[in-house]
Amino acid sequence: MRTETGLIRGLLDFRFRKYISRQVVASVYAFAFILIVIATPFMTYYLYSLEAKNYLDGTFQPKLILIIIGVPIAAFGLIILLRLQLERYVAIINTAENTEKFHTDN
Repeated sequence: MRTETGLIRGLLDFRFRKYISRQVVASVYAFAFILIVIATPFMTYYLYSLEAKNYLDGTFQPKLILIIIGVPIAAFGLIILLRLQLERYVAIINTAENTEKFHTDN
C-alpha cells in the first residue's frame, strides 16, 4: 500500500510504493506562479517600450493601453490554465490511489 512521505524519501523509493506527486505538483505550481508574477511587469514594460518607440508624437494609442491591460490579464489566464492542468494531474493520481486502496482492501 502506498503512503505519503517526504519528497526526498519518496524519490529514493525504487519500488514506487510512495506517491510524491502532490508535493511535486505543489512545488511546480509555486515556482510557475512566482515566475509568472515576477515576469508580468517586466513583460508589460518591455512590450510597452517596444511599441511606444513607434509613437513619439505623443498621440493617444490604444495599442499601448491594450498592452498595459492585456499582459496582466493574459498572465492571470495562464495561471488559471496552469492550475487547472495541475489539478487534472492530481485527480488522475487520486484515482490511482483510490483504485489501489480498493483492490488491496478486497
